[in-house]
Amino acid sequence: MYLSELPTGSQATIISVGGHGAFRKRIIEMGFVKGKVVRSIKNAPLNDPIEYRILDYHVSLRREEARLIEIATDSQTAQAAQAEFDITDDGPFATENTSPDNRKLIRIALVGNPNCGKTTLYNYIGGTNEHTGNYSGVTIGAAETRLNYKDYTLELVDLPGTYSISAYSPEETFVRNKLIEYDPDIVLNVLDATNLARNLYLTTQLIDMGERMVAALNMYDDFERTGDNLDYVHLGRMLGIPMVPTVGSKGRGTDALLDRIISVYEGRDEFVRRVRISYGRPIEHAIDLICNNIEQHCTLPYTISHRYLAVKLLENDMDFVWQNLRADDKLPEVVATMLNIRAAACTELNCQDLETLLTDLRYGFIDGALSETFTGQPRTREGRSQRIDKILTHRVLGIPIFIAFIYIMFECTFSLGQYPMDWIDAFVGWFSDIVSENLPDGPVKDLIVDGIIAGVGGVIVFLPNILILFLFISFMEDTGYMARAAFIMDKLMHKIGLHGKSFIPLIMGFGCNVPAIMATRTIEDRNNRMLTMLVNPFMSCSARLPVFVLFCGAFFPEHAGMMLFVMYVIGVVVAIVMCKIFKRLLFNTQDLPFVMELPPYRLPTVRTTLLNMWSKASQYLKKMGGIIMVASIIVWFLGVYPHNEQFDDQLDRQLLALNAELEQGNIDDDAFVAKCDSLTLAYQSLAQEYSFIGRIGKAIEPVIRPLGFDWKMGVSLIAGVAAKEIVVSSMSVLYRSGDEEDETSLIHSLRNETRDGRPLFNTPNVMAFMVFTLVYFPCLASLVAIKNEASHFSDITPANRRRRPLRGAWRWAVFVAVYTTVLAWILAFIVYHILDYINF
Repeated sequence: MYLSELPTGSQATIISVGGHGAFRKRIIEMGFVKGKVVRSIKNAPLNDPIEYRILDYHVSLRREEARLIEIATDSQTAQAAQAEFDITDDGPFATENTSPDNRKLIRIALVGNPNCGKTTLYNYIGGTNEHTGNYSGVTIGAAETRLNYKDYTLELVDLPGTYSISAYSPEETFVRNKLIEYDPDIVLNVLDATNLARNLYLTTQLIDMGERMVAALNMYDDFERTGDNLDYVHLGRMLGIPMVPTVGSKGRGTDALLDRIISVYEGRDEFVRRVRISYGRPIEHAIDLICNNIEQHCTLPYTISHRYLAVKLLENDMDFVWQNLRADDKLPEVVATMLNIRAAACTELNCQDLETLLTDLRYGFIDGALSETFTGQPRTREGRSQRIDKILTHRVLGIPIFIAFIYIMFECTFSLGQYPMDWIDAFVGWFSDIVSENLPDGPVKDLIVDGIIAGVGGVIVFLPNILILFLFISFMEDTGYMARAAFIMDKLMHKIGLHGKSFIPLIMGFGCNVPAIMATRTIEDRNNRMLTMLVNPFMSCSARLPVFVLFCGAFFPEHAGMMLFVMYVIGVVVAIVMCKIFKRLLFNTQDLPFVMELPPYRLPTVRTTLLNMWSKASQYLKKMGGIIMVASIIVWFLGVYPHNEQFDDQLDRQLLALNAELEQGNIDDDAFVAKCDSLTLAYQSLAQEYSFIGRIGKAIEPVIRPLGFDWKMGVSLIAGVAAKEIVVSSMSVLYRSGDEEDETSLIHSLRNETRDGRPLFNTPNVMAFMVFTLVYFPCLASLVAIKNEASHFSDITPANRRRRPLRGAWRWAVFVAVYTTVLAWILAFIVYHILDYINF
């Protein structure tokens, strides 16, 4: 019987795990090993994937992958392979050159599984506000901070969450390489106290690496509520690792944790010693022989434990071996000898897959350790997460609930944000009037009022909308609903050619494309990562939000929220179509299996939410004072110079003529004011067209004219290449006359802009402009992120070990810039002419 056939609500014991490669490696490391009990919880709304419970946590698998796991419903018929385990005491850690007299700096690397609260603990200790979330893959790089504690300076490095330090996915390789290169004094191993059976697997690998550790039993308040008992003091003595209960979100236990780190660093902690997990005589004999070969013939570039490298060779992690062994020209022969040792061990054990055997042995060791220290209480009722999941991941209601949540998010982004947006807009107008009245006429006044205030003020009014959007996204991330969204959408993602895990980076793209592109590291398969990166720019980020809010509020005021939702849907549809095309043309390979943890639901803390909101607000405000202000000044300068004296003389003569007519009584006061305003606006328009920016706009106008755009719209799009907010700031500079008394908002200016005596903006070209802004040229930061992530795809072999990372990384960034811009023109052309034809 296979796992895919297990009825919902039933449990069985694993007999064997089939499959090969990355899938087999990942699920074995996550606990799907012989002898473990697994329970089927529910099917996703589209009947695939399936949620299972193993080692007291929840994970989802597709049916086709579940068919590779053989089970027995009667636990007595499935005898797990058990082995005797010994812990060898290798003595205390060396403390040379690490006493307080020699160095006051302690370098600490935080390592742990996804969803263990590692970054939350890091934020509380370091006083930082790094992004957190209740799903895997939130931390996508190494965050660093320093703090003073007692007589020490503590340097904390927060590494991405990982289930192991193998070479299955980029974040695992990143964590392993960072540990080796950074060489921390202490590894702070953060453990989810409610799920030690799985979390301790990473701990056993860190023990093999020879790291000096302190363990934080995080989320200990949740563990205490379960009624379970853990003798963590005895467990710490067994492993040679001091263990400290903590609650990262509340700061509970952090002082005791830091005190323990200092104690370990100073070499006076009685718990700390080097231990060695014995894997049995044949494997230990092979490890000793490989270590002897390394000592005799090789050198290592970093302080890598010989034992750890020997274990990695037995696990067939040859990339790591080639990358770290140095033996001059004899390296191939030395590695061949080591591989012969590995083959001899396989023959003696009658096992061709030592990696799986070592994983089984590690889990067996964990079971033995917990059997002496852990006592669990029987679960007599459903947990909170299971009760919530009955509704949110319901087979019928799951997808409609998700779509409704997304719609409410966009509706609130506009409707709730409209009030503070109006207040900020009124303040900007008031401030502009004050500055205008108190500065003497001249270029400086024009620069400040028409350049800086108009440009920056035109964008800053959208800050409330962006904060509301991030509030909803943060809620999805912190509660754990983000992982459920990926679970219920996996089958649809699979149909369009994307991996289920791609859904999370795509949703993150609604906030910002840069971290979303970096988050693709959690997708194990290279092709799926590249495909996700290529379509991620179509997810409308917060930088595009000001453009959409501006035009939806100006031209669709009665249905602004709905139109905003439509723009995001268009982005999703475009991404789906391009996925199908790229999957067929560029990445026509078999999709990687979907394996993803479903974390328990947690209520986000007020502190975490406020820190996330402040982080996003500060980033946006920094843009205001940086690139957007600089761009506004440049656009203003190009729009004012070169100055044509002839236009001023002509305007003065015509105004004098009008004044003479007024004195003669040929026109009344109202007509005089109206004609004066009309003449002033006409000459301002001529002056703009004569300016540098007008010449640039006129040069590109033939290209954008078929889309219904004028040259000012084209110039704004060009300026938006650096950052999409600049589209709005450029329009604020180009379209505002600066002489309006009743209304100074950009919305009013756009509504009253004319071309050939008719309103410039109408439904066809407004929709075409928003579609073009949605699709064209990702911001420069996104292109750099694509280049950096593409450069990670390299293959370490004897032939290319010195080769630089993928040289075509920039080609991918250029490809994205070109194809998105061409696609944007085509889609905008289609939208404009269809809507114009039907007279919409």
